Amino acid sequence: MPSRSQEADLKERLGGRRVLARFLGGPRILALPSVLALLLVIAIAGCLLVSFSLSATPALASQCTLTILSGRAEIQDSGSGSWGEAGDGVVLQAGSRVRTGPDSFALLTFFEGSTIRLEPDTDLQIQRLESAGAEGTVIALQQWLGKTWSRVVQMADPGSRYEIQTPSATALVRGTLFEIEVAETGLTVVRTIEGLVSVTAQGEEVSVAAGHEVRVETGASPSELSPVRPSENALMFAVSAPAFVSVIDPTGASIGFLPDGFSFNQISGAQSTSPSDGLQVVTIPDPEPGDYFVVMRCVADGLIRFVLEGFRGGESVFTHYREYRLSDGTAWVIPVHVEVVDGQSMRAVVGQKAPLGDRMPEKIVITRPVEASPVPVHPSDEPGEPAGTEREYVLALVSSNGGCVSAPGQGLFSYRTGSVVTLVARPDPGCDFDKWSGKVTDPYSPVSTIVMDQAEAVMAHFLCASQN
Repeated sequence: MPSRSQEADLKERLGGRRVLARFLGGPRILALPSVLALLLVIAIAGCLLVSFSLSATPALASQCTLTILSGRAEIQDSGSGSWGEAGDGVVLQAGSRVRTGPDSFALLTFFEGSTIRLEPDTDLQIQRLESAGAEGTVIALQQWLGKTWSRVVQMADPGSRYEIQTPSATALVRGTLFEIEVAETGLTVVRTIEGLVSVTAQGEEVSVAAGHEVRVETGASPSELSPVRPSENALMFAVSAPAFVSVIDPTGASIGFLPDGFSFNQISGAQSTSPSDGLQVVTIPDPEPGDYFVVMRCVADGLIRFVLEGFRGGESVFTHYREYRLSDGTAWVIPVHVEVVDGQSMRAVVGQKAPLGDRMPEKIVITRPVEASPVPVHPSDEPGEPAGTEREYVLALVSSNGGCVSAPGQGLFSYRTGSVVTLVARPDPGCDFDKWSGKVTDPYSPVSTIVMDQAEAVMAHFLCASQN
């Protein structure tokens, strides 16, 4: 375990100056490769396109924009046999090939909004980029090697498709989150996180539903489907309304929502609930150790509850809880440093929030008209629903050190409107229950209830003799 001096150094780093300086600006000490995001407003193909790029010379975002998240990448133009250093924000056309170096991450953003992240030592070629209006959209890629993470926007036109070929298989989707991993032998593994992926090899087709994976050896048919083993290591960020949240990981990738409803997901396996229900929950499996940044953009005055919980080996190993009273129109960044201790346990230090100003730290390319139409934080019934239609709300339950929420448990739960949920806090030996944070009936009783009329984040606090 770290010494007291090491712990103090971590807290000083995250108290604001060192890590926040790296995030918000300062010479040669940026943790993320960006200092400021350049706003490009370009009229292309009849739509307004806003690209947040880090290129010193702005590039016109057209068919496909390459973003260097961290490290370096190389590109090979169509018809060329040579590789060259890739500039951030460069525009790629059909035929271009991209490969990432060791410890490097890159992102391709396509003209209709889909993205694909290239992890280290990945080799990918763009085969087709076509937008034919009513006839549909076609994005065809060839993944020669490495691992990718695709977020494909929903394609309404039946003629549209997003396709990735590998040396052993072809994956076809119309709107989903999925991973593809290609080994040097040509072995392909396709994992679906959301939606449905059609995988074809040797004339045989299988549909890979969410939570499943399929393996395809070179020259062989697809294997039987198998469930994806859930990760036992994860970070969970839960932030209540009226804030819209994004999380930036140590590789420079991000996931979250902007207040106008634009969503993005560049982190493999990560997921985010919609902030429209009043509580946005971001989960990141198998988190990289290092510096994370949580960005909160407020759309109304109010009290914002921030919960960070870490899981290692399927067990909760730390919980941080903060409350912030923030104003409409303000934006804030919270640094979080995550470490793996002795190769097993995990811990985090949460720094002080700092004003974000007008910076755009997320490396995103927006490929649709930007409209001032904020997503409602507490939406009414959907159009066409009868008045009083039951909704389901998320309840996030966490605890401080010294105990746990034994009923209904810790984590995320879903309840119908009006449900009365009984909460039971169980202290560890030598510790006592202190209070609940959140809208519970009796905050000072270890057995209490909560009425689910909106999304809620609740934390059980405990006091131990060693803390007195």
